[in-house]
Amino acid sequence: MEGLQLTQQQADEMTKWIKHFVKKYSAVLHENASGKMQLVSENGQIFDLFYIFATGNSHLQFMDAKTRLGLVRINHNDSFHKNADGSIIRGNRINIFSEDEYFAKDDGKTYMRSFPLPYSNIRNSDDFFQVLHDLLDYEHVANPDFVNLNVDIWLLD
Repeated sequence: MEGLQLTQQQADEMTKWIKHFVKKYSAVLHENASGKMQLVSENGQIFDLFYIFATGNSHLQFMDAKTRLGLVRINHNDSFHKNADGSIIRGNRINIFSEDEYFAKDDGKTYMRSFPLPYSNIRNSDDFFQVLHDLLDYEHVANPDFVNLNVDIWLLD
């Protein structure tokens, strides 16, 4: 990455914008399912929401489509993230865009700071759908009912 393509102020503003899914999304989630959903803000900015659904290792990432920089990433696993100040965040956590982290880490690529869950309105839950709902609320998505994801019944056995 050559320089950070967003400022903290821009990232914070993007998080506050009202967003809408561009279409309805429906999927049956099986082990290791992944996908992408696209959203647009009221001013035309496009965002991507990526998901990976796996037992003990699920992820949600909300990203600015233009710069390909993540604004928020939620990790549900037993791994960890090491912040620039040396703090280590283990287990379920949220990574938030941080211009300060980018300059403090000074590795030319790390631009997110990690915090343990819960964080803001995002609960520390192993329920993928609850966390997805919390993320959509956090990112001010006006039509969360456009997402219809269900778990493959064979995973429930």
